[in-house]
Amino acid sequence: MRLLITGVAGGAGRLLAQRLLADPAVTALTGLDEHPLRPAIPGLRFVRAALDQPEASGLVAGMDAIVHPASLDGGADGSRRVPDGVLVDWTKRLVDMAQAANVRRLVVILSGAVYGGPPGAAHSEADRVRGHSAGSLVRAQAQIADYLDAVAARWPSGTLVQLRAAWLCGPGATRLVRWWQRVPVIACGRGERLFQALHPDDLVGAVRLALRGRLAGVYNAGGAEPMPLHAVAQVIGRAWACAPLGLLLLRAWLAQHRGGSAPSPDALRALYGGGVLDTSRLREAGWAPRYTTRGALLDALAAL
Repeated sequence: MRLLITGVAGGAGRLLAQRLLADPAVTALTGLDEHPLRPAIPGLRFVRAALDQPEASGLVAGMDAIVHPASLDGGADGSRRVPDGVLVDWTKRLVDMAQAANVRRLVVILSGAVYGGPPGAAHSEADRVRGHSAGSLVRAQAQIADYLDAVAARWPSGTLVQLRAAWLCGPGATRLVRWWQRVPVIACGRGERLFQALHPDDLVGAVRLALRGRLAGVYNAGGAEPMPLHAVAQVIGRAWACAPLGLLLLRAWLAQHRGGSAPSPDALRALYGGGVLDTSRLREAGWAPRYTTRGALLDALAAL
């Protein structure tokens, strides 16, 4: 299988590229990103280009499958995220190129925040996408989900898979944990909130199922046993420390504008205002995750 992964300079794209290089089903792996790849990934053919540049269309034409991480995670340090409107346009362009090149399989990774609230609710794939009013970042995710839902029925020559993922947390995905170590985990006055993580190894397991033709359509991916945020605070070592959500959003905005590592304010709104993902459909398709939410959190802490 000739595989292309976008966004390999950081975030979920880099994690997937590093792990899928060892997959015997992948005969050639190419990574695409507009940013430089530092450090390099041995064995990966890297092309530096954006999805709206001619180099991208030339790459797509030779691929059997494409993995496109378009979720909330952004760059490895949170500072290189593609602007929301650009991400929507680039995803549409990638779908158009994949259809024109008769790519057999396209896997797009989105955030489970596309479902919107209410906080703590359990969302299945049958639920409507309601994230359009949850800030620009989640709105972009929701717009991509709507577009993919519409285009899936118009792609007879290929298969489109949406993985709607919980918060990546584990080795190589420690940004949220590092942020929480410096600020209160709990937003005061927000009531009980649940946190659901997804370990990178379990995301890779879902992507492998998709690439092997076991999946088609929309699937939720998230760790079992979501945790109340006060329990997360105890694990992080910030037990019962809380601050108003407005203050947390301000600190995130300041950190981003100073080039620091922090989730965006819109990501934090999604974190404190969203629900959890019902992963029954993906499990029935053969996904066997190894990590609970607590296990993913502990693995992220161990990786610091």
